[in-house]
Amino acid sequence: MAQTSLTFAPDGAKHKATWTSTGAGAVLQVERADAGPLEIRAYLDGMAPVTVAKDYAFTPQTVILQLDIPAGVKVDIISDAAVTAAAILDGADAGQGEGA
Repeated sequence: MAQTSLTFAPDGAKHKATWTSTGAGAVLQVERADAGPLEIRAYLDGMAPVTVAKDYAFTPQTVILQLDIPAGVKVDIISDAAVTAAAILDGADAGQGEGA
């Protein structure tokens, strides 16, 4: 399975990682220093990012979720809290059991 670690960098008062989607169904797990807002933005090269998911206050400290964003689309993951670890599992591999 193609799992990729994500690196978050400070972006003003927030923390951001950018990733290019490998296909709908990718699974994201983020571990953070605290609970708080988490935002997912998607966009095509040269275009303005569009918020596709946002939890304003109650996103847990650790979260796992599925991203249904087509392959090739840029994705920004933005956290108000510092991120201690993050990884994404390619959409083509997510949900594939042994022998699938």
